[in-house]
Amino acid sequence: MKIYKIFFLPVFILIFFGCSSNEKQVDINVRLLASDIGVGKARLPFILSDENNNPLYDINNNITIEYCQEICEEKILQEKVQWRQWPIKGGIYTTYLNFNKPGYWKIYLSYTKDGNNYNGETAVLVKSNTESPDIGDLAPLTSTRTANTKEEIKKISSAIDPDPRLYANDLVDSLSSKRPVLLSFSTPGFCFTKTCGPQVDILTRLADKYSNIIDFIHVEIFENPNEMLLEGDYSIGRQSEIVYLWELTTEPWTFYIDENGVIVDRFEGFVNIDEIEESIITNRIY
Repeated sequence: MKIYKIFFLPVFILIFFGCSSNEKQVDINVRLLASDIGVGKARLPFILSDENNNPLYDINNNITIEYCQEICEEKILQEKVQWRQWPIKGGIYTTYLNFNKPGYWKIYLSYTKDGNNYNGETAVLVKSNTESPDIGDLAPLTSTRTANTKEEIKKISSAIDPDPRLYANDLVDSLSSKRPVLLSFSTPGFCFTKTCGPQVDILTRLADKYSNIIDFIHVEIFENPNEMLLEGDYSIGRQSEIVYLWELTTEPWTFYIDENGVIVDRFEGFVNIDEIEESIITNRIY
């Protein structure tokens, strides 16, 4: 019997810094929302807050990021940061950084607003290899559970109103047929972060537009969601075998796989519809 594992998003220690200038320097908090980061191209989602922990939403001014290894002999500049609005309230910022070596990396963030300089700093552990499949890796050839009717789907998904298209395709068959796949792991009925239901809804909205060229697959985190819902007790949940095979320790997770079975993008945590669609257009696998 599988032991139920609690999923969580990690909180990184925050460090603050200031710069000497005639303008006012304001320290801000930076919290990363990703834990499985390896050498190479990596997506970093993060949130910002002020000294009173009030969130800083949709900053119109350009955010500049500089990052370097722990010794910090030379900083790398990244100016492309996007604000990602969430469906109900708030959102996150995202950027892509390229790490050429494993170890601890420092990340410095700054922007100017109303004559003030805002600065924040955090750090991230970059692994030699990620635990879950990384960008550029072949997707593990693992079978996903399928169902045809809503009654059958309830046995393999905790979604309240499941979309049959998300459970019609086995990942093995899609990869064998050279079909691109958007594969998302989440548990809508038992998600601690409250983002899994909206994540599955986004798959449905994307399927409305792209299902003729991309297979959309939702994988439930638990093997027995129907029993959990009937009992109203998540502690009896048995984690799905595929979650172990993909070595996922947080959720939700979403992977974009091309027609050759190569992972071209990976999203830890909630990812909004605009960001996924940007990936579809950028990678042009249709």
